Amino acid sequence: MNTRYDQLNACTLCFGCHAYLDSHPIEKIEFFEARLGQDDFDLLRARASITCKVDKEAIRIWLKQELKKMDNGVN
Repeated sequence: MNTRYDQLNACTLCFGCHAYLDSHPIEKIEFFEARLGQDDFDLLRARASITCKVDKEAIRIWLKQELKKMDNGVN
């Protein structure tokens, strides 16, 4: 799954909402289209269709940098 660690794919939901959206695929698509906007939704779907190995080390480094930015109050 190429979007597992994708920032656009991050969404915090309670268990009930997550389970509901997973069991209602059309509503899930509508929810994410509204949440992301059409351009970012299309970008995320395109990324999901690409098959390649996820570089977990690169993700770890990127997340560490993002946390450092948050600690320093940088947007």
